[in-house]
Amino acid sequence: KRDVKNLNGLLDQVYLYLDGEMPQEEEAAFKIEMQRNAHLSQLVQREIRFRTFLKKNLTRRPVPPHLAESIQRITKHPKGM
Repeated sequence: KRDVKNLNGLLDQVYLYLDGEMPQEEEAAFKIEMQRNAHLSQLVQREIRFRTFLKKNLTRRPVPPHLAESIQRITKHPKGM
């Protein structure tokens, strides 16, 4: 169970780094760690390839107008408020 927590924490760091949400000091330390740790570097590269694959192969469909209108009505006048 500890290894899963460590992996989840590491993945959180990778996502923060790739999303540009990591504070500068942490980012600098993370880059140094990537240079030292081949497994971490491979994990980051794999995530970059996965994100690139998704961007190339998935397309967003437009929201049907009736659905957009329904969502707007609900959010403007939620029940119970």
